[in-house]
Formats: sequence, structure tokens, C-alpha cells
Amino acid sequence: MITMGVRSHLIAENDHWLFFVAYTLLIVGSFIGSMDIGFNGTNIVYLIVVAIALPRLFSIRASHIAFIIAIAACGALGACFLSARDPQVVVFAVLLLASTGIDFESIVRHSFRLAGTMLALSLLLALVGITPDTIVVRELHGRIVECHSLGFYHYSKVPTYWFFLYLSYAYITRKSYSFLRHSLWLIGGMLIYLVCFERLRFYLLIVAFVLFAISGLSRKKTVGRSLIAATTMMFPGLFCISYALAVFYSESNSAMSILNDLLSGRLRLENTALETFGITLFGQNVEMNNTVGLSDPMQYMFVDAAFIYVPIVYGIIVGAALLIFYTLLTRKAAQNNSPALLIALICIAVDCFVGNQLLSIWLCPLPFYLASAASTEEAGECAEGSSGTPGPEFSHYRRRRNGYVQS
Repeated sequence: MITMGVRSHLIAENDHWLFFVAYTLLIVGSFIGSMDIGFNGTNIVYLIVVAIALPRLFSIRASHIAFIIAIAACGALGACFLSARDPQVVVFAVLLLASTGIDFESIVRHSFRLAGTMLALSLLLALVGITPDTIVVRELHGRIVECHSLGFYHYSKVPTYWFFLYLSYAYITRKSYSFLRHSLWLIGGMLIYLVCFERLRFYLLIVAFVLFAISGLSRKKTVGRSLIAATTMMFPGLFCISYALAVFYSESNSAMSILNDLLSGRLRLENTALETFGITLFGQNVEMNNTVGLSDPMQYMFVDAAFIYVPIVYGIIVGAALLIFYTLLTRKAAQNNSPALLIALICIAVDCFVGNQLLSIWLCPLPFYLASAASTEEAGECAEGSSGTPGPEFSHYRRRRNGYVQS
């Protein structure tokens, strides 16, 4: 019986390469798809990624209840895919399941190195003139600025990539915080802001920098019960606030008008999108226009906020499932006493007001934390008691690593 367990565990470890090949292809393909080079094969990339990662799902051992839930989820995902005609949610679900049992930190490091390399190469191609640097002139803080896209199809891309790379970096270096190195990330973000002039992402970078500094320089390294409770309700709570603001937005309300200006007109667009398309059970195919350089700004119609975009496009079922998923993810990070990951998730939750990266696991690998395995060192730290002896959670982890316990 033990031998069979060990053999099953070895088989699961031997097919880890399927996940990493699929994930590598997703990162590279998504970066190329966001560059201004006319690449239109993103859906083909998604199909190949799913085809590579799918076989690994058959080697994952699960309970009968989990199997039934998975079958029901496949039906909902299929209906959502046919309605929204967007395969991104399917890619998210398949890769998430395929990461089961794989060391989480190795996934984050792989994503950070590859995404960082792709961003550096993309910027180099733009600087030498191989890819176009589209410039958009707009008003910001009462003055006219030039927003450079730096080789991508929108000037917000580089600030977004830099911000999420910083979150991954902060998690990777969580045990050796350096104010100087974190300051270099902030300085880099400021330089990007002065070129791209995407202010909201830069503001979020400042918030993240401050929170990581408070956590890194603080002597207290544990997450309290009150913070666990607060962060557990973070995603549902912020969704309710975002939805209420979008529904009740009115130009005649001076406070909402000011907030709309601060959010670069997002409240007006969200209100218009909800009134025009509404929210359905399985989602819908929505044609949005985010073309850069429109002669008439009123033609621009694109919902940036994930809290509104996801339910409109993917529907109630997938929208609710994502809220539950990120709630469980946040709770796990808090209960496992991971302040760096918790701060990153707080930043992602706030980012949902201005950005739509909830499904962008090619850029933000942190969602894998819920399905993948903790490293031996992290598991030991989480389960170790005040006496310095491993607790029951660590013992369970060791037995599972040796194939004795079914997950």
C-alpha cells in the first residue's frame, strides 16, 4: 500500500514539466500578444497551453466530492466559454488545477524571471525602433503629456507589468527585506510613469511600497486574527463597493463626479456598460473599444475594473466563483502567516477598481498559491509552535510528501 502511494507521488512529480512548459508558453504568448506587432494568434496559444497542461490533471489524486465538483465546474466553464467567447477563464482553471502539488515558490520564481526577461526584451525592441512606440497626447493634472506605449498596444501595459513584477519580487524576497532594493523598484516605477504617464498604476506601486516597508521593517511578523477577518472579506466587500458606485453613478452628483475624474472616467464607463449590457448567468460576448488615439474620446468604451468587467463578460457563476476563489486564497495567506503574500493580495484587490488582472496568471502567479504546494521551509514555519517543534500540519505535509496520505 505504501509502495503504491510512493509510485503515484513519483509519477505526479515526473509530469511537473507539463505544467511548466504550458505556463512558459502562456507567458511568452501573452507578452507577444500584447505587443504592437499585429500578432493575432493568442487564442491558438491558449489552445496549445490547455492541450499541454490537460494531461497532468489525470495524474492528480482527488476525492469523489472534488471530482463531482470538477465535473460540474467544467459544465459551467463550457457554458461561459460559449457565451462570452473568451477562453481565458478556461486557461486559468486548467493551469490552476495543473499546478496541484507543485512547489509554489518555484512557480513564482519561474514567472518572475521569464516575465522580467520578456519585459526587458520588449523595451529593448522599442528603444532600438524595431517595434513602434505609439504616443498618445492627453491632459493630466492640468497639463498636456505624451504617453509612450514603448512597443505595446497601450501605454498602460509597461506600468502594469512593472507593478505585478514588483509584487512577485516582494514575495520572493520576503525573508530578506531590503529598503534599498525596494526603493529601486519604486524609482524604476517613477521613471516609467514619467514616460508612460499612467498615474493610477504608479499610485498603486507607492501603496505597495509603503505596505511592504511597514511589514519588512516591523518586528511583528505575524498576522493577527482581526487582520485575518478583515482580509477574508476584502474581495467581496470591495466588489460590493465597486458595483454600488457603478450602479448609482450620476454626473449631477458632485462627489461622484470628482471620484469619476480621479478614476479617469471609469465610473461613467462602468455605469454605461451595466445599463447597456447588464449581467447574465453565463456571460456574454461584449465588443468594447479601447483603441488608442481616438479622434472622439466619447467613442472609447472599455471597462477596466475587474469587479465590473468580470460579471458583465463572464457572468454571475464565474464572477461569484472568482470572488470565492480569491477570498479563500486571501484567507489561506493570512492563516499561513504570509504577510508579503497578503499585502500583494490587498494590492490586487485595490487594483480591481482600475485594472482587470484577476485572470492574468501569466503575469501574476500568486493565484497558484491556493492549489500548489508550500515549500518544506514555509510549511515548517507555518506549523512550528512556540516550542520550536513541528506541529501537526507539518507532520501531515511530510507524510503527504512521502506518498502516505491521499489529498
